Amino acid sequence: MRLRKNVVYLMVLFLLVLAGWAQGPPSLKTVTCPASGTRCGYDGGCMSSAAFLEQCRHIPLTAAALKAALDNPDPAIRDSAADVLAYHTEITGLSADQTATILLAAFKREKQIRFEMALDLMHLGVPSGTSALQQMCEDNNWITAQRINAGLALAQTGDDRCLNAVLAIAMSGNDEDRMVALSSLPDYKHSPEQKQTIFTVLTRALNDRDAFIRYTAGLALFRVGNLDAVPFLEKAIAAEQDRNTKAALEADLHRLRGEQP
Repeated sequence: MRLRKNVVYLMVLFLLVLAGWAQGPPSLKTVTCPASGTRCGYDGGCMSSAAFLEQCRHIPLTAAALKAALDNPDPAIRDSAADVLAYHTEITGLSADQTATILLAAFKREKQIRFEMALDLMHLGVPSGTSALQQMCEDNNWITAQRINAGLALAQTGDDRCLNAVLAIAMSGNDEDRMVALSSLPDYKHSPEQKQTIFTVLTRALNDRDAFIRYTAGLALFRVGNLDAVPFLEKAIAAEQDRNTKAALEADLHRLRGEQP
């Protein structure tokens, strides 16, 4: 399952992208197929790419059929075909080099799902995928959620070139984008200077007017694991008026200290 354009669940879905297709072969039971243009149902649940193509769009999982599907007018079909090609060579029988050549050619003519295909190319070790993700995260005209996740995809390979762009969003974006940006900061393998900048951004966010931002900052500080955050969390807890956020910050503080919440 791969990342979709659903900002609320973006970070959760991205982790599922990196985890890959863990469910095994698609089930042959009767399924409810999503509408054209997506492989996600109205309840937010998304089918695996293989199941979507085979059971809902009746596209066989052969190398030839998947290659042809990369030119289908439906972006969901193109996205799913690229996903199966990139992540499931045991299905297609193609080598990684053969798959990379096919997907790179499709990527060059793709207009709608460039982000998703860049992830596929990066997975295959194609430099064009990595460079495309870097360009996306630095492009102010790109969808902000995808800019953040382009940076996160790179960060999880040890590449922190998008950190400055993500920090800018964390400090000046809208609340929803800031929340996603803040939650991604612990994943960066940063230098000592960058580490201090991240720490400052997160501790300042504990005083934000938005409770969700404060909640996100507390969780991110726990994930960073810097005990210097303890007095900042204590101060934030003392000032917190929202009951749920206060409880979450207290749990973050306990876990940071190595205590049971």
